Amino acid sequence: MSTESPLASSAIVNPAPAGIWRQLLSLRLTQATTEFGITLQSIGLMIATFAVSRMVLFNWTKLPEEAYFSPSILGAMCLNWRSALAVVAVGVFVWQGWSRLRWTDLDPGIALRCFIGVISGTLTWTFSVYDFNLYYDQGYYFERLLLVALWVGCLWRPVLIVPFTALVYAVVHQFDHPIACTWTDKRALFDVLSLFVAFLGLRLWKAPASRAIPVNEFFYLAIILQAANYFVPGMGKMLLGWPFVERLDNLFIASYLNGWFGFLTTEQALAWGKLIADWNPFLVWSSLALELGALFCLWNRRGCMLILVGCMGLHGMICLTTGILFWKWVILDAALICVLALRDRELTEMLFAPSRRWLSVALIVAAPLYFDSHWLAWYDTELNEIYHLEAVTSSGKTYNIPRTLLTPYEVYFAQNKFHFLSDEKFINGRYGTTVSWEATRRLDGKPTADVADAVRNELGKLEFHERKIAAFDRFIQGYFRNLNRHGIRHFTPEILQPPQHIYSVVPEPRYAGQEPVVMVRVIHERSLYQRDRIETLKRDVLREIRIDPPPTPIIASKG
Repeated sequence: MSTESPLASSAIVNPAPAGIWRQLLSLRLTQATTEFGITLQSIGLMIATFAVSRMVLFNWTKLPEEAYFSPSILGAMCLNWRSALAVVAVGVFVWQGWSRLRWTDLDPGIALRCFIGVISGTLTWTFSVYDFNLYYDQGYYFERLLLVALWVGCLWRPVLIVPFTALVYAVVHQFDHPIACTWTDKRALFDVLSLFVAFLGLRLWKAPASRAIPVNEFFYLAIILQAANYFVPGMGKMLLGWPFVERLDNLFIASYLNGWFGFLTTEQALAWGKLIADWNPFLVWSSLALELGALFCLWNRRGCMLILVGCMGLHGMICLTTGILFWKWVILDAALICVLALRDRELTEMLFAPSRRWLSVALIVAAPLYFDSHWLAWYDTELNEIYHLEAVTSSGKTYNIPRTLLTPYEVYFAQNKFHFLSDEKFINGRYGTTVSWEATRRLDGKPTADVADAVRNELGKLEFHERKIAAFDRFIQGYFRNLNRHGIRHFTPEILQPPQHIYSVVPEPRYAGQEPVVMVRVIHERSLYQRDRIETLKRDVLREIRIDPPPTPIIASKG
């Protein structure tokens, strides 16, 4: 018969809480022994650490709208508890890694330093020379200078990329208020930097006995990230049945109505549309094949470079037909090509080892789970909903407002996402796009006005949103009130500005600060592309927003 008490037995089976914590703290990740196991373990650690770094750098640096009325973004971050935690975490990272992380230790060559320098330099250029923010009435000059200083510094010490990424995230978040900006054109560059921060973190805090993750794993995941940015939209198009119904001339005409090639007459635009329609099968299937081909970009070094070159050409074709230029993606493609071309061939070939091929396929397919790769898939229809802004000045004259006047928010206004201002139903979004197969089928060909109205009423949805309307009105009133007071304020000459993401022009007369603005009108125009003509179904004033009179005479525009 046992002499142990029930309490003693229980203590043996269920250790005390203090013992549990000691056991947990003593746990170590078992080191993989096979080549594939080591690769899988390294990739898994990189992806997990990437998720944490992006959460801290992206989510924790986002300030509330009122904070951006402060003259210093960095000062506002220190006063907000969550962003202050991000500042502290960044400070600890820099303190720990200053002397322990050097470029020569991370990569014996210069490929890594040049690659990160190009990616961070692109963001530095974009977000240090953008125009004065007339909504907040702030220029954030200290943050611009600090951004440039950190970029120069990170070429010396890689650990400085951490505060650089946190700061550039905080700067861009100003454009999330009061109307949300798009991240699609720049998200890939931010993800690459967040991935590099994850790589630095794993090199800095690795266990003493564990193997240091080589820089090739960073490049491997960077290529996976960019490949997924093409493959995922291609897969989305296939799942929609896009290649079987798509008409790219619809997209070209929609872009023309939005201001691309605005110097063309309607007859000339229709002629170009007919040319694109004649080449439609080739353009549709070749672009889809290129996007889907990105799934196999890590099977062969030369093939990977050719796919990236093809993707750069695809962006050129998209820009030619729509005026939408993903120039930041093009820079990332070119930077990856240079890494593959200039980096030591023996080291680079490790990325394309046969044992990694199917792993790369699986990682690209699963990328939406951890890289948030967007589908970017839709149908282009003949029905277009266009919005224009008009300025009524103090003398009673009316001018068309260029989208570029509303810099640095020009992308939002070029995208024409204003359905929330109307109490009508809509079936399509910006540039005549929709995800409804039924709507696309019924609008195909030469739809009549009655067909278009029936499709909208039967399949469309109401997007009217009072909170968004209030935010829109607040932005327009604040922006033009300060425009009346200061005039147009460019931070740098136009020749030093980065390329636009969306190019568009509005007809004359264009507003360029001639007189104070007393009212802004939102004009809604609905039209149908009928192959041989463009039929306007309606054009009316959707909203009128009054602007407070300027307290002082308008100041001459500053170049």
